[in-house]
Amino acid sequence: MVWLTCWTLRLLVIRSEGTYWRWTNYPKAVALQQNFGAPRTVSSVKLFTQTPTKAPNTYFQYSQNGLDWSDIPGLSNLDAGASYGSKTYPVNNLTAQYFRIVVDNMTYLSDIGYFSDLQFCTLATTGVPTPPQANPASHRLPVTLATSQAGNAGAVLDGLPWTNWVVDGRPSSVELLLNLGEVRNVTGLRYFATYSAVARHTSIEYSTDLNNWTIFPGANDLNTGGYGPNPAYGSNLINFPAPTAARYIRLRITNPEGEWALGGYGEIDVLGFSSQASNHP
Repeated sequence: MVWLTCWTLRLLVIRSEGTYWRWTNYPKAVALQQNFGAPRTVSSVKLFTQTPTKAPNTYFQYSQNGLDWSDIPGLSNLDAGASYGSKTYPVNNLTAQYFRIVVDNMTYLSDIGYFSDLQFCTLATTGVPTPPQANPASHRLPVTLATSQAGNAGAVLDGLPWTNWVVDGRPSSVELLLNLGEVRNVTGLRYFATYSAVARHTSIEYSTDLNNWTIFPGANDLNTGGYGPNPAYGSNLINFPAPTAARYIRLRITNPEGEWALGGYGEIDVLGFSSQASNHP
């Protein structure tokens, strides 16, 4: 007989209506981590959600060293807060020393989480440590710097969707440059467009060296602005046809109509993966 033990992480925030874990003030991503001290074989994860709709991009992950993380197969980009109550997620006997749950705030919510119990159910016997996944899923990549010839470019990385990058004065064109810090495999872009400006003619380009630029397939002359004709106000997702090696991403907006202000992005997130499956905190 193989015995099953469930290890529980509980309650980082206490409220009158119950006890639960949450993060506020527009967090980028948050994580709850369990270190078993030695490799353990996990058969399932149990999660109790207090408030629905507050964890739409949830990942269950494992690591052998606490630094390099892989998604548990089948448990990537889940809507863990879809409904109130307890849920059990199968892990299929995966062996590692570290396990964690990550909630990535890709829809720019003011608060996320609201979990009251998180249980990792382990077997009494332990198998061979599970290697990293060969085909990592796309995640939000770290962007080390955002720059532009004008406007507050850093606003697109501050986690606050109401602060935005805008260039006014009827510019003929503007550019916003995102530096990923190293070459990574880019699969898409998610951004929040505000009412502050237009961006009717946007091209999204990539480079590995800042000298040679290529437009992503299907990413030329897009309307990405939150104001003007057919606005894209709010959260938007652009998926590229295939993973593309890039260190730099450039959004270039032209202004043939002579609009007063261009840009208006409150947040921009680059999606993809590197040598490791996860780039979450």
